[in-house]
Amino acid sequence: MRVEMELPYDLPCTTRGQIDYLADLMGIKQKIHLHALPPDIAVELLTLIVLYRHLDRAGVRRVETLLQRVDPRVLNELQRPMWIPSVQRSWGMWSLTTHELLERKRVLSTFNAVAGFLGISVSISRARDWRTLGAQSAGGGAGKAATLMIIGFAGLQQLEERNIDAEIMRRLQPAEC
Repeated sequence: MRVEMELPYDLPCTTRGQIDYLADLMGIKQKIHLHALPPDIAVELLTLIVLYRHLDRAGVRRVETLLQRVDPRVLNELQRPMWIPSVQRSWGMWSLTTHELLERKRVLSTFNAVAGFLGISVSISRARDWRTLGAQSAGGGAGKAATLMIIGFAGLQQLEERNIDAEIMRRLQPAEC
């Protein structure tokens, strides 16, 4: 079975398009050096990096073997996406399975619904209210700081839910051939 078949994305038809798509997905900027590899090797390597969190020991060894063939100028850029999801999964949403994404979305949707019910929500139109929020908060400086932290946390959860929605839409998008 080709490893590309395990990706949750519908890749472009050409290998050059696949290389560009996967490199863009992970934020790899030095794509020119990837095109120096045989195209099938470049696609396999990028695919394995996307799937890195889910690889068995043999898959990890295969990545290490393929990385030895890479131009040193792009090596750090290829290794970075392998480690980002282990630090913080939401920084590399492309590394999550669709099931993990949907589960995370369910949790965030529940949190955001409860926060909205309690009146803790963030929007651009309410941003101007942040200036007066401090004046309305009880408890002096500590109360103001706590209020701003809660609203900031709620805002980050809303942003992450929007990012998950965008990732799900990207996975549903048909490839351009």
